[in-house]
Parts: sequence; structure tokens; C-alpha cells
Amino acid sequence: LLLPNRSKSSIYHRAQHLGLVFHRNEMTSPEVQVKIYLQKLGINFSRPSLPTGRLTKKGKQEIFKPDFFIEPNLVIEVQGDFYHCNPLKYPVPKYSFQEKIMLKDKYKALVYKELNLDVLFIWESDCMSTEALRSKIDAFIDSVAEVKSLELLETSQAFNPTT
Repeated sequence: LLLPNRSKSSIYHRAQHLGLVFHRNEMTSPEVQVKIYLQKLGINFSRPSLPTGRLTKKGKQEIFKPDFFIEPNLVIEVQGDFYHCNPLKYPVPKYSFQEKIMLKDKYKALVYKELNLDVLFIWESDCMSTEALRSKIDAFIDSVAEVKSLELLETSQAFNPTT
């Protein structure tokens, strides 16, 4: 897909006409697959607006809207391979917008970490195989649960030292 010298708005409108632009209220097909699996596991999630505690360049509160937020501190983000430039498929970004999205994704990961949120980034291509998708989500949830159990154990040992 070559993008000739057109204004950003005409490219956006053309992409919108072709069905390539999604409004954030709509889920992409890979997001739907994640949603179905989380529901199958009985995991409740939401799609809230999370204030980051930072201000935008325009002085407004910066807000992130994770694809899936699981109480108390888990986030799952589903990334499109082309748009977010999956390094396994696109080792080098083809377009400047991909570079900008990659920087934004790195920034978002750092902010999530500062907010003490555990994050799983899932690539669109991971959703092509139901087994691979399930395995990735299961491993994420298990690893977070294991870390939380160890933290609880360490905390309880600190309050109840053995003699």
C-alpha cells in the first residue's frame, strides 16, 4: 500500500471508507478473540479510561484506554501487526506513522509500569492460533498470580518471623 502525497485527512477518510479505521468503542477481531477467551475463563474485565496523572501538551489530563483492564492491576493490550509494527513481521518500520506508534507504545508501557500495572501485549498474529493466544494469556495470568503469592508470603513472613 503506497501512500502518495495526500493530506492526512484525505488518507484518513479513504482508510475510513475502506473500513480500515476503527473507533475505539468497537473491538477489532483479535480483541474479540481475547474477550471471548477471558469470558470463557470467567475473568471480569473492563475498558476504562485510566488517568495517568500527567498532562498533555494542551494541558488536559492524559488518559489511556487499555483494551482490557482486569482488577486490581492487569492490562492486556492487543496490537495490530502492521499498525504497531510487529518486529517479527516488520523489523524496520515502513512508514513514519509506524515509528510514532512504536514510540507511543513504548511510552505507554513505561507509564503502565509507573502505575504498577502488569501488562501483556498481544500481537494480532498471536490471535491467529487459538492455542497460541490461550497459552499467552494463561502464562501471563499464572505468572502474575505467582508473583502476587510470593509477595503475600514474604509480607506474612515479615509480620510472623519464625524463631
